[in-house]
Amino acid sequence: MRTRVAFFVMVAIVLGPVSVRPQCLDYGETLRAPFLGDPLSLIVSPDGKNLYVSTYNVLAPATIVSEGAVITFSRDIVTGALTPLLTEQFDNKNGVDGLDTPTSLAISPDGTTVYFAALNDNAVSVFGRNSGTGALSFVEAKFNGVDGVDGLGAAAGVTVSPDGRHVYVASGGFGGGWRRADAGPSDNAIVTFSRNASTGALTFTGAAFDGMGGVTGLVGLGSVKVTSDGKHVYTAGASDVAVFSRDNATGTLTFLEANTEGFHGTYARGSVTISPDGANVYVTNGDAIIVFGRDAASGMLSLVEIQHSGLQIGSSFLMEAAISPDGGSLYVVDYNYHTVLIFSRDAAHQGRLSLQGSITEEKTGIGLYNVDTVAVSPDGKSVYTGAPASDAIVQYSPGTDPSSCEGTIDHPRTPCDRLGWVWGFCPVHLIAGTVSIVPCPTSGCRWIDPPYAVGYDFTIRPVTGSPTFGCVMLHNIGDGLYDLYLFDPA
Repeated sequence: MRTRVAFFVMVAIVLGPVSVRPQCLDYGETLRAPFLGDPLSLIVSPDGKNLYVSTYNVLAPATIVSEGAVITFSRDIVTGALTPLLTEQFDNKNGVDGLDTPTSLAISPDGTTVYFAALNDNAVSVFGRNSGTGALSFVEAKFNGVDGVDGLGAAAGVTVSPDGRHVYVASGGFGGGWRRADAGPSDNAIVTFSRNASTGALTFTGAAFDGMGGVTGLVGLGSVKVTSDGKHVYTAGASDVAVFSRDNATGTLTFLEANTEGFHGTYARGSVTISPDGANVYVTNGDAIIVFGRDAASGMLSLVEIQHSGLQIGSSFLMEAAISPDGGSLYVVDYNYHTVLIFSRDAAHQGRLSLQGSITEEKTGIGLYNVDTVAVSPDGKSVYTGAPASDAIVQYSPGTDPSSCEGTIDHPRTPCDRLGWVWGFCPVHLIAGTVSIVPCPTSGCRWIDPPYAVGYDFTIRPVTGSPTFGCVMLHNIGDGLYDLYLFDPA
């Protein structure tokens, strides 16, 4: 039986007529699966059956060398619990290409295709999705400068239009240590592709470049989004948010403005999030969330507020944000402070935000170190975060009834928690009697049951003896040779 821990969050006192609702996030579990190294982005499929994670530093046997991969999980639509499917896709393996440093992913509204923006490949890759199993199969990759494609230098963000007819890629690279010097120049552009509804394949139709044709605000892009009505496209740059109108038939974008209101510095990887009702656009900018009101007819933005609640001025580094399907909650992750911040959104008062609470790695011990990505399931029942330094995905369940919160923020660690804190790594031959292994408790180790196939068999067990380690992970790489990971005691 899994330990259920709730994080109680307190209602902030704010000035003005902003109504808020009490909220909490109930902790579900921390998952560390095969090959799940440095998660960069994640998304839940429209049917809620799968979670897809793009990773950079692949945790894999020596026979697999890759700087990008896609990890697929099946998702329990009732509990939100995840199970790895063992259908990993690796860059430059088995014909797969265009996955070097996949910083962003998007899925088509019909759930048949998943797209990845590959920062160091200067590419967008296309995968077909099996709606029954959730497994992905490589379709193609579009590379900058190949077959007339232009504008993909440092591709960092990708999105699909709500009608499924077009795919947009934001390039310019958000930096953050992921962009390699040998990857070539950044383009600072928005690239438009038409999409084949049957195969998901892409056709390049054009690009808008910063500084060309009156277009500005496209430097250092990290995110791009289309409104639910399909009329406008927004992208977050280093010091502004660019606004485009969109032709629903052709997908052509027309530049409207680069709004700099509320931007107080130049930060890498700003993210843009649009409320479900289309009334607000939220942009992360270093240590602030900039709240804009949106004119539905023109698409133009007006500043509502600059939100700093729960943030460290001058040192917080906000990465992604995700909004609940009902538009009532906004979840934001702080990379530098290893924190998930929970805000309520007041749609009746210009979409203003009120801090409800936060969950930190320091206080809880769960896998939030350098957390950089967050997603909400389509049914709103689950929230997921990914943290590169923890090599972990964490699952939570939102709550709105204070009585459902148990009043504690401390996570009682189980014997297999915090596997991301590695004490040692070495290849060893497993010899009976070398370590004393006892059965692993169900809590904290759910993802290893059942065992994986031979050749990719991860086993986690608590260990007794001297020295005492909290857990040991044995990775079978064949011929009786194992990778041995020794972990910090719980």
